[in-house]
Amino acid sequence: MKKAFKIIALILVLALIAGFITVAVKTDFFRDLGDIEVPEVPNITEEKDPRIEIGGETYTSGMALAADSSLRVDVKDLDDYTVNIVPGDVSFDYKVDGVLYKFPYNLNVDWNAAFSLQIGDGYFTFDNENKNMADILGNIYPDQEITDFNLNKQADYFVIEVVSGETVLELPISGFYAFMDVTLSDDYIVF
Repeated sequence: MKKAFKIIALILVLALIAGFITVAVKTDFFRDLGDIEVPEVPNITEEKDPRIEIGGETYTSGMALAADSSLRVDVKDLDDYTVNIVPGDVSFDYKVDGVLYKFPYNLNVDWNAAFSLQIGDGYFTFDNENKNMADILGNIYPDQEITDFNLNKQADYFVIEVVSGETVLELPISGFYAFMDVTLSDDYIVF
C-alpha cells in the first residue's frame, strides 16, 4: 500500500512538472501571455490642505490671534465642520464676591455665545474686539464683584477649534488682559 501511494505521488509530481514545462515553452517562458489590459484606477480622493484664512492670509494650528479683533475666518478644504471656542490650557485664580475660583474649572459657559460666534457657509465670524477678562468674567457672573486676578498676557486663554472628522485646526486667542479701575491722585494710587 505504501509503495502504491509513492508511485501515485510520483506520477502527480511528474505530471505537474510536465504541465509547467509545456506552458512555459508555449508562452516563451511566460513572456508572451498576451496583452492583458490593466485598467487605470482614477484618483477619487483629492489631496486636501485643511486650513483657515483670515484676510487672505493662511493660519495653521499653533498661530495665535490677538485678543482685540473682530474677524471673519474662512475655512478651506474641510467638509461638515463644527466650530467651538473653548478655554485654553491656562488657569488663574480670581474672586467673585470674595469667594476664590480657578478659571476655567467648574464653568459651564457657552463660550461661542460669549464671543458672538456665527457660523456661515465656509466661514465663521466672532467678536473679540475690546474684550478683556474682566468683561468676560462679568458676563458669567452678572451683578457680582470680580477681583483679585492676574493674567499672563502671553497666554492663550481661549482656543477656536475647527473640527471635521479626524481633522482639528486650533486657533489660539491670546493677549487678554486684566482690567480694573485705577484712580490716580497726586499723593497715592487707589486700586
